[in-house]
Amino acid sequence: MVDQLPKAIFFDWDGTLADSFSFIQSAHNHTLDILGLESRSSDWFRMYFGQSRDFIYRDIYAERAAEAQKCFEAFVVAHHTDLLEPLSGAGSLLQTAQELGVSLGVVSNKRSDFIAAEMKAFGWEMYFSSLVGA
Repeated sequence: MVDQLPKAIFFDWDGTLADSFSFIQSAHNHTLDILGLESRSSDWFRMYFGQSRDFIYRDIYAERAAEAQKCFEAFVVAHHTDLLEPLSGAGSLLQTAQELGVSLGVVSNKRSDFIAAEMKAFGWEMYFSSLVGA
């Protein structure tokens, strides 16, 4: 069966290897706080997770969308390497794939410099031979 292993596996990053839900919720709650608006629960935020950024900003922040985007992005830049967490079991999966000789890569619409920094923060940079990001 070992001869049936793939030569390579390409992963998405957020929601596949990195657990971005809590981090993104924290960024939005920080933004809401900065704008003097009420923080929201994870149950409330769940309906927005995976929606387009434009939709989220218009729906949550309305006429303050541009201001909110600046606050949100500043939080992300400042905290993406210290608050983002790996998904449970992802590190073990990557280690096993590497031990089996499978090449690994990431393809994402997230900025590649952010992913590279997050990989390093997780201690995973040695697992990946390629990274394609926005």
